[in-house]
Amino acid sequence: MACILIGLVIRLLVTFLLVHFGGFTLKEKVFIAVAWLPKATVQAAIGSKALDMAREQGDETSIQFGLVVLTLAVLAILTTAPIGALGIGLTGPRLLTRYVKDETEMEAPPTSPNGCTEEKNHVIIESRM
Repeated sequence: MACILIGLVIRLLVTFLLVHFGGFTLKEKVFIAVAWLPKATVQAAIGSKALDMAREQGDETSIQFGLVVLTLAVLAILTTAPIGALGIGLTGPRLLTRYVKDETEMEAPPTSPNGCTEEKNHVIIESRM
């Protein structure tokens, strides 16, 4: 758990630094860092791949290392996913502001050939079901 927690702290700091010059407010930077905490897809892919490669080699030591990597990956998934969901749910309403359109923006925006509605710097994709 200490390894995962250290990794999460480093991930928070690096993410914050990466978006620092992106034109975001301080609150938005903090939210992005929190929202990028859970990465279960990466851990699941790496964990199982390490064990598969170890089994291909047939070396017992490699298989043990593969099992350790897989165990850490599963532990990372089980800890970061709920932390990230809770963090997004709690910090989103507090850190982000809602953009409300005024009535002049609500009038028929131009539509591009690909079916997207373009409004100033925002693109709204219309669903076709």
